[in-house]
Amino acid sequence: MKKIIFLACLISLVCTSLAQQSNTPATKSDLSYFITHTREELIEKLVDMPFGINQGDHVDVMLQKIKTYLTAFTPDPEYTDDKYAKETNMQALKSVMQGGY
Repeated sequence: MKKIIFLACLISLVCTSLAQQSNTPATKSDLSYFITHTREELIEKLVDMPFGINQGDHVDVMLQKIKTYLTAFTPDPEYTDDKYAKETNMQALKSVMQGGY
């Protein structure tokens, strides 16, 4: 259960840090998207992301797909913090894959 919670936090971090910024003010964003109450909600959000995760994937498979995505991610030079966000997410993922939470 702790891995699932950490995975949800990691996914939220990945979404917010690597997503390209838009011109719409943050006040118009639906912040409730970042709150996940059930495992089913989490899986739905993961499936919607560009990681290639499927409904029936095991946690280890999900983590490997996230790792593959992050490894291939090329930071946009326009967003100078992307390289730091990528490295932060890689370190968090490494911790989870080694049994941390």
